Amino acid sequence: MVYPFETAAYETNIGEVSMPVRTNFGYHIVKVFDKREARGTITTAHIMVVTNDNPSRSDEENAKKKINEIYEKLKNGESFDKLARLYSDDPGSKSKGGELPAFGSGTNQRMVTEFEDAAFALDENGDFSKPFKTAYGYHIVKRLDYQPLGTKEELLPSIKQKINRGNRAEATQEAFINSLKTENKFVDKKNKRIEWFYENIDSTVFKKNWKAPSLPKNKWMFKYHKQKYDMQSFLDHIENQKRRNPMPIKTFIDKNYKDWQNDIILSDEKSRLEEKYPAYKALLQEYHDGVLLYEIMKDKVWDKAINDTTGLEKFFNKNIDQYQWEERLKVNIYSSDKREMVLEAALLTDIDSMNMSSILNKVNADSQLNLEAKQGKFVQEDHPVLAGKDLKLGKNEIFKHNEKFYLVVVEETLPAGPKELSEAKGRVIQDYQEYLEKKWLEELNNKHTIKVNKDVLYQLGE
Repeated sequence: MVYPFETAAYETNIGEVSMPVRTNFGYHIVKVFDKREARGTITTAHIMVVTNDNPSRSDEENAKKKINEIYEKLKNGESFDKLARLYSDDPGSKSKGGELPAFGSGTNQRMVTEFEDAAFALDENGDFSKPFKTAYGYHIVKRLDYQPLGTKEELLPSIKQKINRGNRAEATQEAFINSLKTENKFVDKKNKRIEWFYENIDSTVFKKNWKAPSLPKNKWMFKYHKQKYDMQSFLDHIENQKRRNPMPIKTFIDKNYKDWQNDIILSDEKSRLEEKYPAYKALLQEYHDGVLLYEIMKDKVWDKAINDTTGLEKFFNKNIDQYQWEERLKVNIYSSDKREMVLEAALLTDIDSMNMSSILNKVNADSQLNLEAKQGKFVQEDHPVLAGKDLKLGKNEIFKHNEKFYLVVVEETLPAGPKELSEAKGRVIQDYQEYLEKKWLEELNNKHTIKVNKDVLYQLGE
């Protein structure tokens, strides 16, 4: 949240309403319903049964039934790690027994509210929740580790980082400007000069065609770093401002005076950074050169490789031998931790009227954990289950891999051959970028003579 809103929320008691608070988005009134202590950091594992965005009634019931069956197995003492590997639909955590990155206070990792609440409600490491639903599907979460909120010293780096962002940075900037004023013998005559502005600027200043009144006598308003800044400069600043929503004139003038003064002080400091800090000057030059190189590479190589569809297609066709499919298998893969379920699926594949969906419905009639099935085209040796197996066209022998039994039905053998551009586009773009970069560097070498000052070069190694 933005700093003023956050401040109002923290300073308002539960059940009470804050005074109106202004942010860059407008005015707010905040009502606080509840407060809780920071919950620390937690590491969890989960088992997830995915539901589609708009699941049918039967799909929803099947998912709910499956997660409840897994929960019963957990209550009966079966391994969470094993059940996650067998049944979880989360491909990112399944192979790790469902383990997820730590989340909570002090991390950049966040979970949906339902998941966080269920996880932090667990009392001990090893405890697991009842099934619960999120927008992604059904979950069971297990607590692996918990770390309470760190000490002030431990959290100080992240606190400093937050202070230097957004509205909080305004307080930091003000302190910095005050230090510059002290360093550069700042003298302010605002109290003696500002009255003229209060008296001679009225509400017409908020109109588009407003013209600044003439000064009877121009005097300096503040002095900074041996330079005086006068009333006319401030009046010009006001005249050059975009017309804004009306506000009290005194507030408007005071705000513009502060902004004008701060802009001058910061601009002066910025103009002297390279003089004051040689390391900054070197870093700035390095950054400038890096940005320049990035823009050139972007124009000559990266964007061209993506946007030059004709050139990309020509490059692909010219190098078609680099983008070939090995022999692939189009397969249906049935799996279960129970051999008898895979055996039943094997028998059903002999019935012409039974497809994968109907086989799943039949075998899973009494439990959604009985059988899983997937279909796809795979290079055999690249697939963890198919690699090394002696597979033939049609139905193959049931085999065990890790903790599951598998039945593989090979529908078709797809011969080795060229990929379509759409199938290899990512790699083709990468190769085309490398080709364009190499070609561009050759052109530069042919166009320019490179001279190396070896005396300076060797000094770098000293």
